Amino acid sequence: MVYLILSQQSIMKGGIVIPNIDFTALMLNVSSSDIEKSDIITIGDTIYYDVTLVRKPMSCPYCKGKMIGHDHKRKLIKHPAVREHNGIIRYNANRYICKACGKTAMEKNPFSFSGFNSSFFLLRNVLKMLANLNYTLSMISDELNISATQLNTYIDSYITIPHRPLPECLGIDELHSEELSRRNSSYLCVLVDNEKRSVYNILDSRSKANISLYFSDIPREERCKVKYVTIDMWEPYRDVAKTYFPNCIIAVDPFHVVKHLHGNFERLRIDLMNHCDYGSNAYYLLKKWS
Repeated sequence: MVYLILSQQSIMKGGIVIPNIDFTALMLNVSSSDIEKSDIITIGDTIYYDVTLVRKPMSCPYCKGKMIGHDHKRKLIKHPAVREHNGIIRYNANRYICKACGKTAMEKNPFSFSGFNSSFFLLRNVLKMLANLNYTLSMISDELNISATQLNTYIDSYITIPHRPLPECLGIDELHSEELSRRNSSYLCVLVDNEKRSVYNILDSRSKANISLYFSDIPREERCKVKYVTIDMWEPYRDVAKTYFPNCIIAVDPFHVVKHLHGNFERLRIDLMNHCDYGSNAYYLLKKWS
């Protein structure tokens, strides 16, 4: 963020203070030689940057023929470069038409990604906030006034998270969440680093096909270094572990062993209780079992 100081970066025209092209170029992060016409207008707490770029020679992206100028197309791009102010770039993008095939094309947009109405400056602020684990995507969306849809599109399309090596002791479990999961599954697959006792990754489905697809993208050499895999008693987890971790020992984690035993005892207790006379001592003891 910067403070807008017009008195040091402006010129006088007819008694009105007008920012010069160099200042506008600084605010928009473009070269002043690329700006044909610009203006900065403040209305309330919003600063509008009106800009038209110099029209440059362009070849047709369809037939490689020569293109000529063919009017402009206005694009509105969010650009909050000044502290405590909203900012909008009113970009009059140069439009071209091919003399050979008649198709039209736009000049390259230097202010934002294609299909985005948020400037590169605004998206850099998104990156800074993503680095803070205390921020949720909803909080970032509200703070920067960027739609959740565009925020997710930016993360999915342009942010690459470096792959971390698989832990030697890997846990595979699931988490029930109808809101977060996809692929027609109400369970997320949770991968755990058992040694560090931390979450390694979360997959959007616990299906065998989805987990297999994930591990198949990891080099075999790295998968062979996994020594132990802990799972619950769900058979697809065991099949995946056998297929993708040939050198591992598969173990059922104690929690699920105890849970399974407890469940079996409960079913046995209820079955014995139902065979006793209602109201008898045996029935009462089995019913109140704890």
